[in-house]
Amino acid sequence: MQQLAALIRSGQGLQQLQDLTMNSVRFQNDDFAQLLRSIEERSIALKMLNLDRSGFDAGSWKVLSEFPALFQTLRKLSLWDCKHLPGSAVQDMLCSIPSLESLTAYRLSDEDIVDDGRSWTCLQLKKLKIRFEVTTPWSSSYSGNAVICAQLSRLTELEELLISCLDNGDEPNMRCFVEVDPFYLSLHEGLDQLKALKRLQKLNLPIS
Repeated sequence: MQQLAALIRSGQGLQQLQDLTMNSVRFQNDDFAQLLRSIEERSIALKMLNLDRSGFDAGSWKVLSEFPALFQTLRKLSLWDCKHLPGSAVQDMLCSIPSLESLTAYRLSDEDIVDDGRSWTCLQLKKLKIRFEVTTPWSSSYSGNAVICAQLSRLTELEELLISCLDNGDEPNMRCFVEVDPFYLSLHEGLDQLKALKRLQKLNLPIS
């Protein structure tokens, strides 16, 4: 990553770079910051950033958020299977990058949405691939599924909605030993809220 940053900074190559893929790469966030700084210094209009199964974590998101100029050009961000990325960071992304048209992320819970308190602003999203977790306690005054669906209903440009649930082999994002339940939809809860997604062409949802 350091060599890539040096090449971009030198101005001798990659000046037309639009799509950057570094899947399965483990990196230091200081090196990631150098790379993004070189992209910003050369006014490169990066549109796609693919970091699936990489070391992208909360610190990486903090680095990325320090380069707001990228938020004006970034159309696709793929972070699948980045297991150290907390849902709170994914919630922040959905509220911070209005230019996004495609987002792939590992996990997000209803608690992340409620704790943050903001509504999603990525209203140009055409594709969303994510795993939802419901951590709402039975004593809560709100439904975790309803909280998630209320945000999804805002994404009226969605063409692909790909939602997975907690797999048996996955470790949930445990906080204070909160029990994690799968996100689900039914005719009584959830599906009716998604009727606003009139452009939807591909749907992958856990339905009960």
